[in-house]
Amino acid sequence: MNLIVENSGDLLKLNTICDCNKFGYVIPEQGSNIWVDSMVILVEAEHKALAEAFIDYILDPVVSADISNATRYATPNKAAVEQKLVNADLLDNPSIYPFESLQKKMFFLTVLKPDENRFYAEAWSEIKILAGQGLDAGN
Repeated sequence: MNLIVENSGDLLKLNTICDCNKFGYVIPEQGSNIWVDSMVILVEAEHKALAEAFIDYILDPVVSADISNATRYATPNKAAVEQKLVNADLLDNPSIYPFESLQKKMFFLTVLKPDENRFYAEAWSEIKILAGQGLDAGN
């Protein structure tokens, strides 16, 4: 098995493209960081009303569910989930919607102190080196 570092939705989407089940995404049992996408409107934005309309559109439960179903990324839109607009197989996938026990071990990254930043930079460099060597889990 080859190890690759990839975004969860992108990796899971590959299975639908290749009509296979070769790719998986795993959150370590020890936990992991939580990431989110955000939408903002700059104070200096020239077209604030248009930006607000776009955000309202994206936040519509049907649109949010359509995006989640197509991209294989979780939706934070509670209404989309409650209205059962998100495909059940996605909602049942712990790689997309981690079990509560695993969620308790997940965290948001905060501003790092210099020594912490150095640790993450060194660890990331090591991961890139190992991934570049094509090492698999058996080695």
